[in-house]
Amino acid sequence: LISNCGKVLEFIKGKEAGVQVTRLPGVMTPAEAIDRLPITEAEAEKTHGVTVVADCTASHSHPLLLSAISRGFRVASANKKPFAETPIEVFSALTAGGGCRFESTAGACTPFVAAALRLAHASDPVTRLQGTMSGTLGFVMSQLQPASTTPPPFSTVLQAAIDGGYTEPDCREDLSGADVARKALILARVLGLGLSLSDVAVQPLFPPALASVPYKDFLHRVCTQGELDGEMAARA
Repeated sequence: LISNCGKVLEFIKGKEAGVQVTRLPGVMTPAEAIDRLPITEAEAEKTHGVTVVADCTASHSHPLLLSAISRGFRVASANKKPFAETPIEVFSALTAGGGCRFESTAGACTPFVAAALRLAHASDPVTRLQGTMSGTLGFVMSQLQPASTTPPPFSTVLQAAIDGGYTEPDCREDLSGADVARKALILARVLGLGLSLSDVAVQPLFPPALASVPYKDFLHRVCTQGELDGEMAARA
């Protein structure tokens, strides 16, 4: 929950310095933020003016967002989970009133969501969506493609993607296909399809045994030890 521009600037400076947002002063969990929300938008305007609840987390924050919308607040979210990992009824409740903007959940700042909304409102039928749904996977796969020179190993490419800030905080979100699935589902729901995440088929780039290990262990095995280099070279 951000109540003034000064706090936003502090967050930006912290991010530029490489500090995790969760460790910055004044950061609250979604559950804590619900308790800090003013009762109504009218109450908030007395002290803060227009209140916007900005969700830049990767958490299941839909209770907070629903509470904010019910009180008349605006919502801006880059978090895919409230829109993709919830029942379609929650998605509808979040998006129906027009006070919730979630453009950056699919395509960063490219207006794919806005375009899909316009098509849906105009009742124009959409039969197919095609595109590169993950900049992270696009980077990784393009680096692994055989060329005139021998491509670098998967471990090196993945580490470069992490160091460049291309991946999710846990790169398994990208490599598992979960991030792509969420984006595809959000666009499908915007277009009026009542689908759930289980309807989207994805194929992870790592074996199930690596899905549940601590993230540090995953990075050590994949990026340091190169556990997947041979398999990925063969697949490329």
